[in-house]
Amino acid sequence: MSFWEVAEKLKNGFKEIHSLSLSDLSHLDTEQVNEVSGIWKKLSHKTKDNLLSELILMNDSSIHFDFNSIFLIAINDDDEDISCIAISGLWEYEHRDLINILIDKIHYHHSNKVKIASIFALGRFATLAEENKLSTHDFKIIKDILLQTISNDAIPYDTKKEAFEAISVFSIPEVDDLIRNMYYQDNTYLKKSAIFAMGRNGKLDWIPILLDELDSENYEIQCESIRACQEIGEEKFIPYLIPLLDSDEIEVILTVIIALGNIGGDLAKTSLQNLKHTINADSDDGDILIQAIIASLEIIEISQFTPNRDEI
Repeated sequence: MSFWEVAEKLKNGFKEIHSLSLSDLSHLDTEQVNEVSGIWKKLSHKTKDNLLSELILMNDSSIHFDFNSIFLIAINDDDEDISCIAISGLWEYEHRDLINILIDKIHYHHSNKVKIASIFALGRFATLAEENKLSTHDFKIIKDILLQTISNDAIPYDTKKEAFEAISVFSIPEVDDLIRNMYYQDNTYLKKSAIFAMGRNGKLDWIPILLDELDSENYEIQCESIRACQEIGEEKFIPYLIPLLDSDEIEVILTVIIALGNIGGDLAKTSLQNLKHTINADSDDGDILIQAIIASLEIIEISQFTPNRDEI
């Protein structure tokens, strides 16, 4: 089935999306993009939803597909849910043209849901900018829209929180101040967000705070601190994480297991192996813990494996 046959079926209201040869919608040329644009508004909500969902699954299954042209059409759909699905479909898309599209959504879109999805996606470009993979102009416009969002009292808190977490990757004084101010608020929700931002920011200056919060009596704060330690990735965290494997909270234990696997190193590996031998697989949470340990040990093995020249 060719692209034109797929397009004709869509145009005629064909609803069995899964039975179409959707691979023909990959790598579209200008003429094909124009054809899809003309068809798009005539499709039902359900057809759009099913089509985008199938394309995302196909994208995840193979690096050889490129459905970005369709996602870039769908991102401007009038329906907020369709627009959000399209934004998620563009997660691997790193061309600069998307920056202005996302900023436009943040500025002008009527839906808070679309604003939040756009800010989340813009956070990926913030990371690229921080890594000097974008221009200084891009860095500035990303920083400016996120700071404007955070400082705008008319914007809902959830949107401002997303902007705060997105900008936290920047190594600039304004961000350091934002993180500190958020952390010292007498509000667990705000403190969790600040700790998340510390991990994303990655500065070693945050380590004393994170180590202190590993002993928090609030297990949600503990878990967020563990994840922040994982994000920073310093092996110096491991001796502080290991005692938390004795926690009474299953979520804390699972979070530590995942963190140890991602930080890696011999001490993390040994600790996970020892823990595995002490768990009763027939207990309520035993199987879940063992599966998490196995997954983390596999991550460590992969990270430690470096083939020598004779093996390549």
